[in-house]
Parts: sequence; structure tokens; C-alpha cells
Amino acid sequence: MYKLKKDTYNELSEICNLVMKNIKDLEEGSKMDLMPPRIDDVEYHSYLAILKSYNSLGNLLLSNWETSKFEDIDAFFTKLSSYIEYLDLFIKESTIEKQLSLTSIYDSLDELNRKIQGSHPKK
Repeated sequence: MYKLKKDTYNELSEICNLVMKNIKDLEEGSKMDLMPPRIDDVEYHSYLAILKSYNSLGNLLLSNWETSKFEDIDAFFTKLSSYIEYLDLFIKESTIEKQLSLTSIYDSLDELNRKIQGSHPKK
């Protein structure tokens, strides 16, 4: 099977959009700005599983389709790994420091996603 780089980029770009939508849903729905956030274990583990799945899928596409020049997308998935790690730390023990770290990572993800969407090679 052969896949064009443009097609792979478009796929990865859509995954980035889905990641950001799920993170926004999580943050808004669980009131992440409160201490502690308002999220139950089932909902948290569902979002965590979704984010981890998107991260795995993105990394798999990056490694299998010779997409080493997609530095912005590679950075997005690297940052997503950090977000997942800090989200887990924040949910387990909510502190201002962890919340600030999580917010900083979120801001970086959002900025990378905007960059990715701005350079999205449309079909």
C-alpha cells in the first residue's frame, strides 16, 4: 500500500484536531480550573484512553510513512505525551504547580495545532 505524504499529513492533522477537541471537552466538562477538578474515575480513564490511543496512532503514522519532515506534527505528539503524563499527575494530586504545568503544555499543544492547521495541505 502506498500513501502520499500529503494524505498522511492530512490524516495526522485531523488527529491533532480530534485531540484538541477531546482535551477541550475534558477541561471544560471537568472544571480543570478547580481544585480538585470535578471528574469521576470512569470519565477520566475514558479520556485518558482516548488521548493515549490518538497519541499511539499519531506516532505510528509518523514512524511508518516516512514523515520525518513533519516536525510540527512530531512536536505535537511529543507534547501530547507530556500532557498525558502531567494530566495523570494532576488528577492524582491536584496542586497549583501541576495545574500551571498542565496549562503551559496545553497552550503549547494549542499553538502547535494552529500552526499545523495553518499549513494543512488541502486536497
